[in-house]
Amino acid sequence: MADLGLADVIRLALTSTKFLSGACCRVRRLEIEFYLPRMDVKNVTALLKRCTGLHEVQSSSNTLIKHDELILALMAYCPSMRSIELWYGDVTDAAGAAMVRMYPGLVELRLSNLRLTDDALRAIAQHLPKLHRLDLDESPGISDAGVIELAQKCTALKDLNLCGTSITDAAITAIATNCGDLEELVLQNCENLTDAALRVVRLPKLTNLDLSGCSEISDAGLIELSRQCTALKSLGICGTSITDAAVSAVARNCPDFQDLFADSADITDESIKLLAKHCAHLSNLDLDGTGITVASVLALARAPNLKILWVDGPNCIITDEALYALGRGCKNMEFLSFNETESEAHITRAAVDALIATNPKLKDAFSGVVTRT
Repeated sequence: MADLGLADVIRLALTSTKFLSGACCRVRRLEIEFYLPRMDVKNVTALLKRCTGLHEVQSSSNTLIKHDELILALMAYCPSMRSIELWYGDVTDAAGAAMVRMYPGLVELRLSNLRLTDDALRAIAQHLPKLHRLDLDESPGISDAGVIELAQKCTALKDLNLCGTSITDAAITAIATNCGDLEELVLQNCENLTDAALRVVRLPKLTNLDLSGCSEISDAGLIELSRQCTALKSLGICGTSITDAAVSAVARNCPDFQDLFADSADITDESIKLLAKHCAHLSNLDLDGTGITVASVLALARAPNLKILWVDGPNCIITDEALYALGRGCKNMEFLSFNETESEAHITRAAVDALIATNPKLKDAFSGVVTRT
């Protein structure tokens, strides 16, 4: 009863006369799925009226209940909320302000694609000092002013998503100055950021950083950040002008590095070989559309923790040698994406079978490839 989707709750409510009076009060997490015909405001409100112990709720705008209506129902009947996730659509400033005033103990607030403004950030900053995770994905109305106030007052933040906002280097400076416990920072498509923002980031606990789509970010900023944030484990650089120089710096400075998302980035075998050499915990690498060759795959075959590898690019033709090497060195692989058309003539059934024997989850990766015997 600790974690049920709305479909389960409604089904039980309709089939058991004791459910609404006894079990609902023990539900802690509720997901309002968009495909349910009964989840209009009346039914959801009736359900929340009995779910007085609810701690977490998740909903999207594809449902029959609007976000503002859901917020009002939560405030009326569920006093102990700790996590609220609302996706897509709109939340009025009045409803948002009332929600954060009502729940000063919120530790997680994910407000994705809601077109929020600085007014929402000011309310969050004023009333949620214990907030750990905040997602403001795709809120172009958010600017430096709101983020600066947020950073100054919500100093316990560990996870912050500002993807698609209009912030500049000033906002990052405020975050770096005030939020010393930050572990994850998503800046995807923040097109106004420059290298100056990264040069001030000295966050010893930062493990996840996404710079994808930040077109003004270059090697200089990331090289400096890698010297200061040596705990970095995950990095996104898709759509940037970052090259081998910065990725090589990450390889040398961040020994626990695991995940690189570099689709179409201007990197080659040079930096990937360094990652394989210096980072023993590599797990998830997206190198599609980069300048790497099969030499990178052979180097990565020495990464025992590798699980996911994307190497679909014009220059990376997979060979038998690469498949045998992956089979010998990587015993935990779950996914492999490569250029099937170009690689088909260079791999045999025997090499494919040898890899699948050690990594059975890879079977589907070769389902469309007719290999030579």
